[in-house]
Amino acid sequence: MKSEVCTLVLALCVVLVNPMSLLGPSFTRYDPCGLGLIQFDKTLTEHLWTGVLNFGLYPDLNEVVVTIEFKDVIRFAWTPDKSEIFFRGNAKNLIIKPFGVPPKRYIFYVLLLAQAEVPVVTSFKLNNQTLCSEEEKAAQTTDSFNLTKEHSSYQHVCGRRSIDHTELVTTGADARDGDWPWHVAMFIVDAVDKKKEVYQCGGSIVSWTTVLTGKGFIISWTSFDREDSRHQHVCGRRSIEHTELVTTGADAREGDWPWHVAMFIVDAVDKKKEVYQCGGSIISWNTILTEDSRYQHVCGRRSIDHTELVTTGADAREGDWPWHVAMFIVDAVDKKKEVYQCGGSIISWTTVLTAGHCVSSKGTITEAHRVLLVAGTANLSDSSAPGLQRFYNFQAKKVILHPSYTDDLPTADLAILKVDKLTFTKYIQPICLWTPNYPYDKSLLFGKDATILGFGLTEKDVFSKTLRTSNTVVQTDAACIAYAPDLYPRLLNEFSFCVGYGPKYVINPRNGDSGSGLLLPVQQSDHKIAWFLRGVLSKCGMKTGAARCDPAYYVVYSDVAPHYTWIAHHAGLKYHA
Repeated sequence: MKSEVCTLVLALCVVLVNPMSLLGPSFTRYDPCGLGLIQFDKTLTEHLWTGVLNFGLYPDLNEVVVTIEFKDVIRFAWTPDKSEIFFRGNAKNLIIKPFGVPPKRYIFYVLLLAQAEVPVVTSFKLNNQTLCSEEEKAAQTTDSFNLTKEHSSYQHVCGRRSIDHTELVTTGADARDGDWPWHVAMFIVDAVDKKKEVYQCGGSIVSWTTVLTGKGFIISWTSFDREDSRHQHVCGRRSIEHTELVTTGADAREGDWPWHVAMFIVDAVDKKKEVYQCGGSIISWNTILTEDSRYQHVCGRRSIDHTELVTTGADAREGDWPWHVAMFIVDAVDKKKEVYQCGGSIISWTTVLTAGHCVSSKGTITEAHRVLLVAGTANLSDSSAPGLQRFYNFQAKKVILHPSYTDDLPTADLAILKVDKLTFTKYIQPICLWTPNYPYDKSLLFGKDATILGFGLTEKDVFSKTLRTSNTVVQTDAACIAYAPDLYPRLLNEFSFCVGYGPKYVINPRNGDSGSGLLLPVQQSDHKIAWFLRGVLSKCGMKTGAARCDPAYYVVYSDVAPHYTWIAHHAGLKYHA
């Protein structure tokens, strides 16, 4: 595929398959326990680190005492900010007390002894509340991201009763205590007379913290569509001949349990071979609930050894960015020939988000069976990478192009790749989508630091076999338009934004980085950072006659936030406020 040459002074280029230009020093950051509050950035001076306390994340703080316990002795610590900063007991326990209301961003410096390379923190306390500890680190494994395991007993024992209520149950009569142990009665307390309770509805216990009723609650693993509202009135009922008399502890009759389904898997080779897999429950006229529907997983997190210390502006390690995938296109004639095409981001265990132009050109969409994805690796030449998963997107899997996609604009330059179910590991994790829980006014992005990554062209104009990362900054529309008034006005709107350090630097995505994400760290309620996907790389600038992106120019991303509903629908994700 070749880029088109335009007659403008600057030409618009869809970032095609020709990684990233990186000149200058790399950037190393240490985030104790993955917290958003504290970070350490390595300086160019040997053993000197800049510490940052982001007090702005806690707007109600009036007085602050920070206690930091380091693994190794600190040679020296100081700050230009007005505060007390001193060691207590030994040179491992640092106390910081800003004067008055703390600044939004507090800067301090630590100088390490020669034998120490990183200011490793073993304990961090804010106003005597422990936010980071060795125990916390030990618990922060990828297994902990599977929230379903917190209720694993629920998955194995739901829908069962004790043996004396299982073998013999009479229906069409008053039930005994314990016959239907998941049923609850719901009463409404009078707004005036608190002692008056009026029976309202029934409900069903579906977890140890949740009751599902007709309209009162929507639980985390399913929801009711508006057009399916009739389902709320008729669910859980059977015809009269199956309601009054049912025998349990024996083979059921047809119609006794009309919501139960059997799920079979068709063999990938022998299409006539079907293997029983699971049971399921019909919960609406277009939805079946199986075990996977209850699965919950933390997004945007990494194992602790890839959370605390990460270097950007350099080659990534396996597991540093576990949601990034490389996308190849299999030649239509020579099935053994695979050509690198784009990057993408894992957003669920069956879904990768990439750029629309990576799978569509001039109205033709790439066939799904020709898409090959490589996940779990930071080195495409290392076939023995510990997390590598290679798989074709075939059979009933799909390439879904955004309905508003056009070749020339970044407004909806998005596509979804449905894949075989991924196994989440230390090296493969989903990234968070920018949900309606966060404001998506793009003006709030201006000036923010972000991380970019990809396998595209290097500054030496050769393909990179290793995943490269860099920091960048989101620019205002005005800054980009002022730089190239013939190019950016038609690319920038409420659905896109531009990124880069500008012409004085040559750190930018290039050909081959298309479809890769722009990543933002966002602090969560547990005080730790989760990484969110805010943009998908769409366009870059180049000089007239050039065939490759010029890293001196700003690049344009499609903003995923306004498209959350479309993405979540096709990814099978549910929004939680």
